[in-house]
Amino acid sequence: MKLKKKISTLQVLNNRSDECLFSPNPIVSQKRKELIIEQTLDQDRYFTSHKAMIASRDLCCRVFFDIHKYDSLVTPLAIQLNLVEFVELFDSKQ
Repeated sequence: MKLKKKISTLQVLNNRSDECLFSPNPIVSQKRKELIIEQTLDQDRYFTSHKAMIASRDLCCRVFFDIHKYDSLVTPLAIQLNLVEFVELFDSKQ
């Protein structure tokens, strides 16, 4: 009997959110923004889009991915293994 394992992908928002942490006028201070990014990278994680959180999805922020894709453990590993998937926030398959 063969067992199939589901391989997880790193799902990244296909487009930048209009209310992104990286937007010109984020809803947090510059100091708080820097702290969030620092903590995320220190934990070898990616920054989850707040709009994705509201939609109960775990999606990497597109701008975070574009800027910091080689700065943590998760994202470069997913890139190397070809496990990055760019998705829409409200994908009809979800």
